[in-house]
Amino acid sequence: IGDRLEILSSRQAGAVGFVGPTHLGSGDWVGLVMDDRCGKHDGSIGDRRYFNCKDGFGLLLKLSQVRRQ
Repeated sequence: IGDRLEILSSRQAGAVGFVGPTHLGSGDWVGLVMDDRCGKHDGSIGDRRYFNCKDGFGLLLKLSQVRRQ
């Protein structure tokens, strides 16, 4: 939590707010609090909260989609 990661496909960066399983699919996921308003949510999807951030700054991605900055 708090480590800086970069999205491989876009090179946008954020801080880790969550790591673990989600209802989105198998395996572990990472929740990022993005530096810029390029996210999709506030750390929750539906009625499930994974982490907290301002609306539009949160993303949940598979670990294979990110790398340490």
